[in-house]
Amino acid sequence: MRITAVLVASALLAATALGGCAAIDFPWPGPSEPSSKSSGDVAEPETGPDDAVIKATIARVYLEDAKERLEDVSIDVYQGRVMLTGAVADAADRALAVRLAGTVRNVNQVIDEIQVTSQGGFATTARDLIVETKLKAKLLLAKGIAWANYRWRAVNGIVYLFGQANDRRELDRVVAIARDTDDVRSVVTHVLVPG
Repeated sequence: MRITAVLVASALLAATALGGCAAIDFPWPGPSEPSSKSSGDVAEPETGPDDAVIKATIARVYLEDAKERLEDVSIDVYQGRVMLTGAVADAADRALAVRLAGTVRNVNQVIDEIQVTSQGGFATTARDLIVETKLKAKLLLAKGIAWANYRWRAVNGIVYLFGQANDRRELDRVVAIARDTDDVRSVVTHVLVPG
């Protein structure tokens, strides 16, 4: 029953039209230094101490200032960088989501991957949730990938990767794993690579 409730609550998250993406930098202090762990280490996620606060604050601002207009926008935060995914009804709501996220203290970049669409549905959302679950399982089992340094979202068969790779080779493996997951149409990466 709980799985059904989650799927129903997420039904509008998926979209069938992809809008353009943009990354907007904000003048807050930058993120902490990247991880120095080797690619085989698996530890706590390498996020700054403020990431949970940033995410909660953005969610609160959305609830207070936009109510249902932004309820299908997902917020991921990694070292002060924010990636917004999901779907909204029009371009004005998309711009509002980006603007409001940028007003939160310690946000230094907002990556806009929100789709503007009125389409979507239960089947598409369920498929995207399955993609995310399969990808998580694959990354957990992959040797030499610091999976805790990554975030991922699937929207209408497009996987958005976010976080920090230990090196280019690790990121290439993560992208290949994502592309090789059933029902993935394409992969978009916003993962930082040191060097």
